[in-house]
Amino acid sequence: MTKTLQHYHDACGRLAIDRSVGLDVPVAGLTNDSRLVKPGDLFVAIVGASDDGRKYITDAVAQGACGVVHKADAALDLPVPSWRVSDDYMALGRLAECHYDQPALKLRFAGITGTNGKTTTAFLLRDILRNAGQRTGLIGTVHYEIGEREITADRTTPTPLELQALLAEMVAAGVGTVVMEVSSHALWQRRMGTLLFDAGVFTNLSLDHLDYHPTMDDYFETKKRLFTEYMTDSGTPVINIDDAWGRRLADDLSGAVTFGTADAADCRVIEHTSTLRGSEVTYTWQGVTQTMHSPLVGHFNVSNVMAATATALALEIPADRVTAAVEAFGGVPGRMQSLGGADEVNIIIDYAHTDDALENVLSAVKPLCEGRLIVVFGCGGDRDRSKRPRMAEAASRWSDLVVVTSDNPRSEDPQAVIGDILPGLSPDVAFESIIDRRAAIAGAVSEAGPNDTIVIAGKGHEAYQEIGGEKHPFSDVEEAQNALAAWRTSKR
Repeated sequence: MTKTLQHYHDACGRLAIDRSVGLDVPVAGLTNDSRLVKPGDLFVAIVGASDDGRKYITDAVAQGACGVVHKADAALDLPVPSWRVSDDYMALGRLAECHYDQPALKLRFAGITGTNGKTTTAFLLRDILRNAGQRTGLIGTVHYEIGEREITADRTTPTPLELQALLAEMVAAGVGTVVMEVSSHALWQRRMGTLLFDAGVFTNLSLDHLDYHPTMDDYFETKKRLFTEYMTDSGTPVINIDDAWGRRLADDLSGAVTFGTADAADCRVIEHTSTLRGSEVTYTWQGVTQTMHSPLVGHFNVSNVMAATATALALEIPADRVTAAVEAFGGVPGRMQSLGGADEVNIIIDYAHTDDALENVLSAVKPLCEGRLIVVFGCGGDRDRSKRPRMAEAASRWSDLVVVTSDNPRSEDPQAVIGDILPGLSPDVAFESIIDRRAAIAGAVSEAGPNDTIVIAGKGHEAYQEIGGEKHPFSDVEEAQNALAAWRTSKR
């Protein structure tokens, strides 16, 4: 059935302020980018953080837009039908649902939110569901998956149009359950439309995105929306109560399944040990004790394993299926990814880009080191500046040598970003400042001895370095591999 403007107007519901006329016009496509408008498309003018789509309405109409939707303002005198909405982001989500025939109604969803651990938890849960025979989709930071097919991810949670297009493809491919990382930006912008989750996971909350959220309370309340606005009536919140914000969230919600080391946890870790080869975890669930070996390193990864485990158990996945998937888990690109072998320098590449995440990684690795611990890190430009010295403090606490470098300086001067980091370093820690990230990685590896450990933090899976508004090809993994090859040659 060909949809008309009337169908899209109806999809907006109470968000639509105007009862426009002449809505029996067929719609060929939907976009919020005026540059992509084709004849017969409906154009949605979004007011963004850095630009106002209403400036491009005239351009969109000139390119053949059959109608325009825009945020509440004075009604516009246009040669095509238009209507105002009270919330443009939310309206775009509903319009996208209409355009792609409500694909979310044909799927089950598990959403994961929190500052750290979302990606590892999502990959773990995906593997558990697959092991239980479910055909899954994945939406997250590293990439999107439709069954076995991978699609490059531009952002953790897609835009409303991208999201609904992905979900429609998943339905067509026979996917039954979607595991989805849900960012605070997506929750604040309400990118999910009317999508509802059957399970919602809270991993933890720490200082991040304070360039976007004015306070930690605002950050928390935004994350909380997943559980208060985007859950089915029978949906299950799964909450980490080892985290202070998680305990607060669990107190605010009814029917939550909790996990952690606390005695009150429903899925409780009794004991865990960790080496550079993985972790052994013993936990209880509904009176039954289980032990499993995870190839993931570090106490924070025990929390990620338990987040996925508790969610799967709450979704009634058998415990033996959970254990089998956890023990066979192949890891996540750029998350505690290890290079090097016996009697060589050990290199760990991780996405840690907050002080809390860096603290977690380094505190987990340091007790397992046979030699020195060297960390290479930087901080992103055009982002929360307050975390820059805090990341240096975390690096100082655990490292024998700190190498400060660039990490997506964006529009900022890389040296100025490093200048914000350095005051956080302890006067007792050895450090080097090398602007060029390639040189920083190569230098750290070249001066490492056998059994020293190097943590390269910040980029993880990312394959670019963003400088001056341009993304240049760059991979920490590739640079580390090249440096390791040179190290091996030098030791022959």
